[in-house]
Amino acid sequence: MTSNGNEVHLTPTEYDLLRVLAKDVGRVITHGHLLRSVMGRGYEDATGTLRVHVASLRKKLEADPAR
Repeated sequence: MTSNGNEVHLTPTEYDLLRVLAKDVGRVITHGHLLRSVMGRGYEDATGTLRVHVASLRKKLEADPAR
């Protein structure tokens, strides 16, 4: 994958997260839905883990991840 012309390596979890977000672009997605879609059933309460993966994905893809 590339971002701003630079090759970006995504972990399998980051790739799955991006896939789910891209599929549902423009829609509100709950933490539970993201966790079930990316990590499977039983992880619906792992919001801290989800936040870490989203932060990592944003650092890799966004010009200004803090915004």
